[in-house]
Amino acid sequence: VKKVAIIGAGISGLFFGNLLRQDSDYEITIYEKSNSINLEKGYGIQLSVNSIELLNKIGFQSLNSFNKFNPKKIDFYSLLKKNKICDLDISNFNTEEAKYTTLQRSSLLEFLKEKLPSNLIQYNKKIKKVNDKNENIELTFEDNSSSVFDYLIISDGVFSSTKSIIANKDIKPKYYNSIAIRGTIGKKDLIEIDYNNISLFLGSNFHSVIYPLSENNEFNFIGILRKNLSEDKLNNHSLFDNKEFISSIISDLSTQIDQNILKNLKDIKCFPIFTSKEIYDPEQNNIFI
Repeated sequence: VKKVAIIGAGISGLFFGNLLRQDSDYEITIYEKSNSINLEKGYGIQLSVNSIELLNKIGFQSLNSFNKFNPKKIDFYSLLKKNKICDLDISNFNTEEAKYTTLQRSSLLEFLKEKLPSNLIQYNKKIKKVNDKNENIELTFEDNSSSVFDYLIISDGVFSSTKSIIANKDIKPKYYNSIAIRGTIGKKDLIEIDYNNISLFLGSNFHSVIYPLSENNEFNFIGILRKNLSEDKLNNHSLFDNKEFISSIISDLSTQIDQNILKNLKDIKCFPIFTSKEIYDPEQNNIFI
């Protein structure tokens, strides 16, 4: 039996855990630096047909259909002219077993988590050292515990500290000069869009998407706004929860977005968008990123 360590209990880490657990040749452990998995409800995720085909390998088709939605098209709108430009029929890419799907991110995480025995996920475990000089990989954590594995899967996100440890250099993501604005909105507050479709609104420095999350009239809103921020602001992580800062972002949007949508958005949050500056490919053939 080969021992596999998975770093990060997000969507990708939990998926790989479920997938590998189906093979009795592997013994897996998932390490998460936080004290729990964030199951905050409200925010959505879109899953392509390819993603659904992969998820179906671990039983995603059994998820209650009430908790997900299969949009028919993507409707493209101009923010400037406030008219529909065109549409793309994404149902053409569907198969009988796999359809383009939207749902709450928390619903997907709950599905992935519940399929795993609780003892396979270890919390409050942050990597301090990786010894990969021998055939096996020894992981040492900040609590000074250690374990040895045959394979290592790194899936702890764009801010991965594990990648920096393995590469022996500081791998920092780059701020994309953009802020994501997330929120939810009810069906009754949406006017002149097709509720069965994904609505994409295109502007010069702002794009937004509205799409259904399930059959119970919940819709997700996500907007991307071009925004230059100083290094001090980017390092001030509490800034993005600050009500005054969020209000200033909403003010920036007031001339670009339908006022009815803007005033009815709930649970608004802002996040700076970071992207990886480089792709690191480990030399070791038993480490995967």
